[in-house]
Amino acid sequence: MPKYKDYTNDPNVQPKLPAIREPINDPESWKTREKLAQLQLWAEEGKTYTEIARNMGVSRHMLQRWRNEHFEINEAIELGYEFVHGKVEDALVKKATGYWIEKTVVDAKGVEHQIREYIQPDIKAIQYYLNNRCKDRWSGNIQHQTNIQVPIIFGEDSIRK
Repeated sequence: MPKYKDYTNDPNVQPKLPAIREPINDPESWKTREKLAQLQLWAEEGKTYTEIARNMGVSRHMLQRWRNEHFEINEAIELGYEFVHGKVEDALVKKATGYWIEKTVVDAKGVEHQIREYIQPDIKAIQYYLNNRCKDRWSGNIQHQTNIQVPIIFGEDSIRK
């Protein structure tokens, strides 16, 4: 008797993540165009390695091993992550620099008007961007360099000793 109930075949239970049951030790079955596209899509959706492994029907450790041993599997996942990272970076830059939005507003007479509104740059986004992209000039640890030269004068007593 199984230790855990398999809910994947129960129509009354919706799994949190869609599980695709593949042969556990067959990474070759994940090298088809459709399966690689699925891996890339999961990464683009922001799923973690653990969630991707669960969707594949393998452990996270097994997925890591397959990523190390099979270039195509690793590349599909990394391409998906690069895509989502690019979207996040674009959003951060947009928030740090400010942007315009189109809005529909309704006046007192009930007439709709299209307006443009400027969203001011966010100081936290600016700070985060500069601290991470320009570390040498904008770190959280502010250090000032000074070129102050202090002459040291020794008395005759200190020189003789």
